[in-house]
Amino acid sequence: MIRLDFPWSIANRKVIYTIIQEHQNGPYFIYVQDILIGNIQKVDGHWAQTSGDEILDDIIENMGMFIQEQANIAELSNEIKALWPKEVVAVEMISDAAYLIIIEDEIDLAKFEIEFRDQITDWVDQQWQLKFQVTKRISEESFEVDVN
Repeated sequence: MIRLDFPWSIANRKVIYTIIQEHQNGPYFIYVQDILIGNIQKVDGHWAQTSGDEILDDIIENMGMFIQEQANIAELSNEIKALWPKEVVAVEMISDAAYLIIIEDEIDLAKFEIEFRDQITDWVDQQWQLKFQVTKRISEESFEVDVN
């Protein structure tokens, strides 16, 4: 499941839309204050509303770009695993701004932290801050890195 908060200003009023995708390749359900107002999907390469109360095209287009941006961030999980295949056991996207990275217990955490801090900033090019919490699989050793 994916859950994103999408801020939008309408007539000098800020609205926070909550976007939820329950299943991969499924529609994105749009909520305002926990009330379902419709859903959107990518249809023939363009974002479109497929049900619910009418949402302005401009909002739908911007939601679609926001969702796509988040999908690109999700690819970061795969990149992290590919760069450290022997060290990284799993990468979980906690939210659009936080990741949990689990590494093997045999890894020297201090050495890995130096390498991770040095390289992660090269991959992350976002307009908001991302938090990476790196922890060992069994032990409680961990560190956190904030990027951007």
